[in-house]
Amino acid sequence: MADARFAPLQGHKYINLETFRKNGQGVRTPVWFGEEPPQGPPEKLYVYSTADSGKAKRIRNNGHVRVAPCDMRGKLLGEWIEARAEIVEGQDAHMAWSC
Repeated sequence: MADARFAPLQGHKYINLETFRKNGQGVRTPVWFGEEPPQGPPEKLYVYSTADSGKAKRIRNNGHVRVAPCDMRGKLLGEWIEARAEIVEGQDAHMAWSC
């Protein structure tokens, strides 16, 4: 059975991605996202960012994140979901572009 925790994000274009600084303080960033599989409840989410961005640096340091559906300005449209983020490269990153 598929993990349905991201089901509340289905049909949304943006998520508010909360990453955490070394001191534990959360930093919220509204971002566009892709989902896998493209139809049905998403099981994986993909966000594009440059390697030197603050969110990428924070994810490299601490993969614990929270996500919530939001509008393009970051206004929350649903509840927070605990998640784990990782930086993908190579073939995985290429696949994320197709989402």
